[in-house]
Amino acid sequence: MNKSIIVGDYSFNDIVLDTAKQFSIEPESDKNEFCVRVPKEVGKGYIKTTEFDNGIGVVDYD
Repeated sequence: MNKSIIVGDYSFNDIVLDTAKQFSIEPESDKNEFCVRVPKEVGKGYIKTTEFDNGIGVVDYD
Protein backbone atom coordinates (compact mmCIF):
# COMPACT_ATOMS: atom_id res chain seq x y z
CA MET A 1 0.00 0.00 0.00
CA ASN A 2 1.46 3.34 -1.03
CA LYS A 3 0.67 6.48 0.95
CA SER A 4 1.63 9.96 -0.13
CA ILE A 5 2.07 12.78 2.33
CA ILE A 6 2.25 16.48 1.58
CA VAL A 7 4.39 18.73 3.75
CA GLY A 8 5.07 22.46 3.74
CA ASP A 9 8.53 23.93 3.70
CA TYR A 10 8.00 27.06 5.74
CA SER A 11 10.31 25.88 8.50
CA PHE A 12 12.17 22.70 9.35
CA ASN A 13 9.75 21.93 12.17
CA ASP A 14 6.78 22.22 9.77
CA ILE A 15 8.07 19.08 8.07
CA VAL A 16 7.39 17.07 11.24
CA LEU A 17 4.19 18.91 12.13
CA ASP A 18 2.70 18.44 8.64
CA THR A 19 3.75 14.79 8.56
CA ALA A 20 2.16 14.13 11.96
CA LYS A 21 -1.03 15.79 10.77
CA GLN A 22 -1.11 13.59 7.65
CA PHE A 23 -0.70 10.47 9.84
CA SER A 24 -3.24 11.80 12.41
CA ILE A 25 -0.74 11.43 15.26
CA GLU A 26 0.88 13.78 17.78
CA PRO A 27 4.54 14.68 17.20
CA GLU A 28 7.09 14.46 19.99
CA SER A 29 8.77 17.73 20.93
CA ASP A 30 11.53 18.92 23.21
CA LYS A 31 12.66 22.56 23.06
CA ASN A 32 13.71 23.15 19.42
CA GLU A 33 13.49 19.50 18.33
CA PHE A 34 10.44 17.79 16.82
CA CYS A 35 10.02 14.11 15.94
CA VAL A 36 7.33 11.98 14.32
CA ARG A 37 7.56 8.21 14.37
CA VAL A 38 6.06 6.52 11.32
CA PRO A 39 3.05 4.40 12.37
CA LYS A 40 3.67 0.65 12.06
CA GLU A 41 0.67 0.21 9.75
CA VAL A 42 2.34 2.38 7.07
CA GLY A 43 6.03 1.65 7.61
CA LYS A 44 8.84 2.20 10.07
CA GLY A 45 11.30 4.90 11.05
CA TYR A 46 11.10 8.52 12.07
CA ILE A 47 11.56 12.08 10.87
CA LYS A 48 13.28 14.42 13.32
CA THR A 49 14.03 18.11 12.91
CA THR A 50 16.03 20.61 14.91
CA GLU A 51 15.72 24.31 14.14
CA PHE A 52 18.19 26.77 15.64
CA ASP A 53 17.65 30.47 16.40
CA ASN A 54 19.98 31.58 13.61
CA GLY A 55 17.78 29.95 10.93
CA ILE A 56 19.89 26.84 10.43
CA GLY A 57 18.08 23.55 10.74
CA VAL A 58 18.74 19.83 10.54
CA VAL A 59 16.43 17.11 9.23
CA ASP A 60 17.15 13.50 10.24
CA TYR A 61 15.29 10.66 8.49
CA ASP A 62 15.36 6.97 9.32
